[in-house]
Amino acid sequence: MKTNHMIGITPAHDAPRFDLLRDLGVQWVRQGYVFPFAERGSERPSEAFLRSEEQVETYLREGFQVLASFPGPGSMRYAPEEGKTVYVRAMPEWMGEVGSADYQKALFDAAQWLAERTKGKITYWQVANEPDIDIFYGPLTKDQNIGFLMTAARGLLAGNPDAKPGINLGYINDYARLLMREMYAIPDSPFAYLGIDGYMGSWQLGGPETWVSYIDETARLSGKPILINEWGFSSLQWGEKYTDLERKNFYNQQVCYYKHWQYTWGKGHTPEEQARYVRLCQKIFADHPAELLLPVERRAHLLAVRRTGLPGRVRLGVRGRRPEPQARLLRAAGGKPHAVWLRRREAPDGRPAEKNAQSGRAVIHRNFTK
Repeated sequence: MKTNHMIGITPAHDAPRFDLLRDLGVQWVRQGYVFPFAERGSERPSEAFLRSEEQVETYLREGFQVLASFPGPGSMRYAPEEGKTVYVRAMPEWMGEVGSADYQKALFDAAQWLAERTKGKITYWQVANEPDIDIFYGPLTKDQNIGFLMTAARGLLAGNPDAKPGINLGYINDYARLLMREMYAIPDSPFAYLGIDGYMGSWQLGGPETWVSYIDETARLSGKPILINEWGFSSLQWGEKYTDLERKNFYNQQVCYYKHWQYTWGKGHTPEEQARYVRLCQKIFADHPAELLLPVERRAHLLAVRRTGLPGRVRLGVRGRRPEPQARLLRAAGGKPHAVWLRRREAPDGRPAEKNAQSGRAVIHRNFTK
């Protein structure tokens, strides 16, 4: 197992405890921007954008490095007036129909403007989120989805030629393979890395060992360095059940409204098995021969993780110490932590290079959250 790990989080609140983050060794955060312009032809960014920008700037002023996320086309969300989840467009209506010439130009211009505005501060970008699953691509056709991702990435590069755009796949599936073939395995791909997400044993069938073939296939099909972008194993099998069954319409997937994992691994969803899962995955990530971090410059890269909807606990190893209780991460991150590990290695020619080691997913315990 490699040592000298670096740690980052995806912040969940506006006022984290920076002293505790530094005490944990956190150096990176993943923070998102909203689309900058609410009206056509506006030269002033929207108030929503300025608020998201200030969140990024806060971390930069505090000495953290940021992997920024560029907004996706939309996602499934709950519509109170309809009493169910519907696809909600994230791009403003003034851009026109998805995939139209006006839409693509506005998307490119916004990405270019944002990259120019953040040049010298932001290099690494995640474009959209899990664009291979229907919760996020929704009604977009294959060509519209690919067009969105490629246009945004190329706009970022136009604004900052040093930018490193990437996407994060939700899991390996036929649609994910198609995206890799048509966006990565091409001569002029604008993407510098491929992020992959996986919760084998919780959201998907499998366990830590499933990561080996997952990394193998995505590295082969994309031809790019792989980032383990999201991963984890829940520490709780059942969440609090609702008595009002109609409330299930609030959620996108059955796991969320039944509060029960369809899949499991080992001896089941317990804190002890979660800790064992994390240790096994860390070793797999550290030992896998695939290139798991961009060896482009002498800088660390981020692996971000997201929280689960189920309450639970997790214990995470930090810089080779004994596992630390999640409570410290919760306090530092403002209530809901997302933990990330990276490792340093020597390149084959002896030069220092950055290599991704492992990340852990913090499962939130309801007694700790705000």
